[in-house]
Amino acid sequence: MQNQPNTTSSSSSTTVDRHGISWIEDPTSTTLSSSQTSNPIVDNDFLSGSQHFFDIDELLRNLIGQKDLVSREEFKPGETIYLCVRCQLGYHEESYQYINNRCDQCQTNDKITAYTLPHHLSFDDYYNQGILACNHENYEQAIDRFTRALSLNPNHADAYVWRSYSYNSLKNYEQALNDSNQAIRLNPNHANAYCNRAFAQMELGEYQQAVDDCKELVRLNPNDVKAHQHLTNAKNRLFEQYFNQGITLVNQEKYQQAIDKFTRALSLNPNHANAYVLRSKVYYSLNKYQEVINDCNQAIRLNPNHASAYIGRASAYNSLKNYEQALNDSNQAIRLNPNHANAYYNRALAQMELGEYQQAVDDCKEAIRLNPNHVNAHQHLTNAKNRLFEQYHVNAHQHLTNLTNTENRLYEQYFNQGITLINQEKYQQAIEQFTKALTLNPNDIQVYSWRRDAYIQLGQYQPAVEDCTLIISIAPRNIPAYIKRCFSHLSLGKYQQALEDSNKAISLISLSFKQTHTNSWLSQAYAQQAYAYKALGNSNKAIENYQKALDIDPNDYLRAKLDALQNQII
Repeated sequence: MQNQPNTTSSSSSTTVDRHGISWIEDPTSTTLSSSQTSNPIVDNDFLSGSQHFFDIDELLRNLIGQKDLVSREEFKPGETIYLCVRCQLGYHEESYQYINNRCDQCQTNDKITAYTLPHHLSFDDYYNQGILACNHENYEQAIDRFTRALSLNPNHADAYVWRSYSYNSLKNYEQALNDSNQAIRLNPNHANAYCNRAFAQMELGEYQQAVDDCKELVRLNPNDVKAHQHLTNAKNRLFEQYFNQGITLVNQEKYQQAIDKFTRALSLNPNHANAYVLRSKVYYSLNKYQEVINDCNQAIRLNPNHASAYIGRASAYNSLKNYEQALNDSNQAIRLNPNHANAYYNRALAQMELGEYQQAVDDCKEAIRLNPNHVNAHQHLTNAKNRLFEQYHVNAHQHLTNLTNTENRLYEQYFNQGITLINQEKYQQAIEQFTKALTLNPNDIQVYSWRRDAYIQLGQYQPAVEDCTLIISIAPRNIPAYIKRCFSHLSLGKYQQALEDSNKAISLISLSFKQTHTNSWLSQAYAQQAYAYKALGNSNKAIENYQKALDIDPNDYLRAKLDALQNQII
């Protein structure tokens, strides 16, 4: 409720303004009337209900006795005007905070002109108001106050530091950088100026400059833990920049430039194992194998369980023909990561050079299983198989060479007797003779083939499968071995294995240069596939494969099979 002005005279002289409010003529007087003690400028009822507008000149003239104040527009009465006066007189920090909050509210009211502090405030007034606004995270207002302060004293380093901090807080990093530069120009030993500039530089991606400024910050404050933390953060950012640039350059095949970036990254963080591994890969691309080993050694020193470091070192050892070391590193890599294709590939290379061809074949297969698109593994699998094939034949020839004349004659005797017994359809006796021959020469494919056929004639399909498998281990491209093993699997009801063998046979036949001699095998392979698909309930695939077999080798048997199957579907 608004208080009415009291016009009763008192011992103290008073003035009633044009709004009917009583004012003390002498502001230093301590004698107040009852009306003066309830002066509406501080009366809560008046503050909450008044809709009057006062002329700030008159208010200030009556309150502090000044005559020549700059003319102002009219403002909302009450606590805002009261606190404005308190601000001008420099009373209490809370007055700054309160009036700033109230002015923010005024800015949303179209009917009221927003309050702005008088232009004749001092540097210290603006500066202190800026600090207060900054401490309350009102950064835009803080920037305004520091700007006003700097207009009065443009050589005040602290004001630039505070304003740069405010700009950083508002993510206006370019302005923060400019203010930090000014502060450092005015005071080259201002630690906070370097701190603010480093922060802005990091956000602008200028990491090297940020590192330099953080070093200066540490020099100025060597015992400041946060200063050291800032330096570490800046170095980490710069490290990441060099590291990522190195990866980009590797992808662009700019290897020497990539090495330079990784080297710079490691100068900032010499304990980063991955950076050593990546640089080692670039060195490998440049055929600098000793450098590869050195970098992998560093990575393993930092992380003894870094599988990629062992793989990289194994590659370098293979290139330097140090196959035993390559084998050891590959074994270690596989122990640490059994699903890394390159570990098996590297081990296969070492095993081939060490004459361990079967192990090389197995490792190449594993590498391809883990990475079906591993081109080098496919190439070396073929090489390993060829080496293995040659090894078996060399061993067989060597074994025959080593036989005494008596043993050689005995071997030929067993073999020839077995063939004779086959022709007489005495299959069990033939098997016995072939087995005796194999005890003298266990690497003869022909003997295994004859014994396999004898097993099939007797319906002993599992031993036939085993003989086919032995033949394939000696000669991985032996097409009849896959065809006969497929037949044995079909007879044993192992249809999925039969499909795998027929597919392998078809694949080998497609690569054969003697296509005319393999047509009968190809027809058999498709017919076997048709049989397997029919047994598995896939009639459409069965019909498709019977048709393929007929197209290659037309005969009544296959035609009858196809017709019967088609009639079943109809």
